[in-house]
Amino acid sequence: MKGISLHEPYASAVAWDLKRIETRGFQLHWRGDLAICAAVVTKFADRIWSPELGPYFRQAKITERKQLAFGCIVAVCRVSMCIPTVQLYGKIPPQEQAFGNYEPGRFGWILADLKRLKTPVPLRGQQGIFNIPKEAIERMEFV
Repeated sequence: MKGISLHEPYASAVAWDLKRIETRGFQLHWRGDLAICAAVVTKFADRIWSPELGPYFRQAKITERKQLAFGCIVAVCRVSMCIPTVQLYGKIPPQEQAFGNYEPGRFGWILADLKRLKTPVPLRGQQGIFNIPKEAIERMEFV
């Protein structure tokens, strides 16, 4: 299984089904299961209270930093498509737009078949797409 690291609160946004499109600066040709890892970096965590994202997190009852995971796998999904963001912007709900960077030259990875983990599995992520160790996969239990 492949994995990708997202800063919090974006990893939790995927895990709690608030975000279904991951925007990146590169096109992804690979399709398949993808583990969503919450990076250890905490500098963006306060965005759960931002005017743009706060209402969505409150809707999911995420109101405190301690509800976020850092350095853990929080969900598994499937990458079903990769589309240039210029084809997506204006055609997706405001919530999805709030969670991504839809500037020209970027790509939206469409995430499907989301499964949130019952308990986050500790794993220090990496940059780019990486392989998830077998031991981490064996520890995954889904909600």
